[in-house]
Amino acid sequence: MVEKEPTPTRISYPRLIPIIVSTALLSSLFTALILTLIDSEIQPLADLRLPSFPSSKAAGTQDPEMDPEDLAILFDRISPSVVRVSVITAEGGGSGSGFVIREGGLILTNNHVVENAVSVSVTLKDGTELRAEVLGRDPSTDVALLRIATRSIPPVELGDSDRVRIGEQAIVIGSPFGFDQSLTAGYISALGRTLRSGDGYGTEIDNVIQTDAAVNPGNSGGPLLNTEGEVIGITTAIFSTGGGFQGIGLAVPINTARAVADEIIDRGYVRRAFLGIAGLDLTPQLSRRLELPVEKGILVQLVHTGSAAAEADVRAGDQEIESPLGPIVLGGDVLVEINGESVSSMAEANRFVQSLEIGERITLEISRDGERIIVTGTLGEQPRPD
Repeated sequence: MVEKEPTPTRISYPRLIPIIVSTALLSSLFTALILTLIDSEIQPLADLRLPSFPSSKAAGTQDPEMDPEDLAILFDRISPSVVRVSVITAEGGGSGSGFVIREGGLILTNNHVVENAVSVSVTLKDGTELRAEVLGRDPSTDVALLRIATRSIPPVELGDSDRVRIGEQAIVIGSPFGFDQSLTAGYISALGRTLRSGDGYGTEIDNVIQTDAAVNPGNSGGPLLNTEGEVIGITTAIFSTGGGFQGIGLAVPINTARAVADEIIDRGYVRRAFLGIAGLDLTPQLSRRLELPVEKGILVQLVHTGSAAAEADVRAGDQEIESPLGPIVLGGDVLVEINGESVSSMAEANRFVQSLEIGERITLEISRDGERIIVTGTLGEQPRPD
């Protein structure tokens, strides 16, 4: 199981765990299977752009309670569209889940399931294994889009995650611990959570859906469904004190994933404006302990070459110290405002910058050696994932 330490800023829990399962764990659960890889013609991407919302549920309406027979009917309808995603990496391998969104063989899953893969395959409900191509990844939203060569797999329907309400029933289908075609059910327990993406830039995923439907290693990338059988999210992580499920599962909203998928279909990647710094979020308490002249802002730890921040001569420090938070580099600028708006975290800065256009001029106010300085630069494009 892969663990990812950064904790969402507005949720304070001990540990964030992306829910994929390693091949070492799989080998202890199953004997080896010999599966045939099948190739056939792949549909051109130009025909695969996602349709508009088909949601059959009116805004503000409450889902009806589902009895066991209703759940069984929903499972029979949706499960052929849910796949196990298996990867081989330089360190070994692992598996997660995914789901088919178009008949042309497009599959949504999590970025963290496939980001280090040297090969990817998916296993269908009938046990058929197919090679998968990674069409694009977006670490900033933890979304990846795959394509398989397939005769016909029924796609899921995508719902509207903006219409989800706390208290509605929620269903998860996936491959926890490699146990394919597993269903769990619960409720939407919270909305509007934020989740640190792990893209290396401090970006947070907004509007994350929280559920108490059981999710475990191997569920990453699978669908979170409403009672209509529409996908409302991609199961992504759990919060846990011991590594197992404790009633808090988190899903990237499907509206976010839909937008990412459309961009990947159009150009192969997601374009975002990029400031070009890595920084430490400051609080008044931390600023006092570090003896900084400002109470809030972002202590610059790294400036990316060729970025807007580099053009503006924003400076990182050169004095590394150890702290309970890990290594901290002192002596650099503190970013306090972007275009006249106060910023106190990397997530705020990224959210603001990504609302702007690539090529747009940007004004930064920084604190350097106790003085406030205004500098400017031109926003570039966020580096693409390898």
